[in-house]
Amino acid sequence: MSGTRWLRRLALLSLALMTGSAAAAEREVLLYVSAAPSAWHDQQLGRHLVTRFSRSPYWRPRLLTPDVSEAPLSAMAMTDIDSLAAWGREQGGRFILAVRVESERIENRRTFNLPMVFQRYEAVGVIEAELRLIDAQRERLLWAGPLTVELKGPRIFQGHPDDDRYDADIHIAAPEKLAFMSRLEKRFADKVFERVERAMRHRR
Repeated sequence: MSGTRWLRRLALLSLALMTGSAAAAEREVLLYVSAAPSAWHDQQLGRHLVTRFSRSPYWRPRLLTPDVSEAPLSAMAMTDIDSLAAWGREQGGRFILAVRVESERIENRRTFNLPMVFQRYEAVGVIEAELRLIDAQRERLLWAGPLTVELKGPRIFQGHPDDDRYDADIHIAAPEKLAFMSRLEKRFADKVFERVERAMRHRR
């Protein structure tokens, strides 16, 4: 192989690597999840979001730790798009997805009642959050809004004289609670991904 041809191939390879690196940077999304700690549940929302975004060939997710010295994502900062965009560029990401969880809980709801006969209770997992999707390079808010996701759990029928929403039988047992909340968080991650994809549909 002549020296000229070898140099030409080397240049093409370098260009391909540079193009690939630039494309990868274009797809990188910084994921940040802010939530109050729970006494009974080890929240894994960030991990579920990374798993969901990683299944898409378009996104390269990177999870950021909730360190206030590193990430200006307090409740007030969530509305400061310029600061968030500047911070995102410092972190080396093109997009920022900020998720502030307002509530993650299990409710026991009475879903059916036949007066004086029986009633039906149902455990329901709920996540309420506020989301921001930001283009850090262009300092632009692409999408923002609340998101509420629910997951139905076990049901139990009670005779009318036993009408008691605090009955231990209608609560999810402690060993099953972690698995139930993990399924809820996976559903939440799916819904977040759908919202982001919808917002990005005409921007690719």
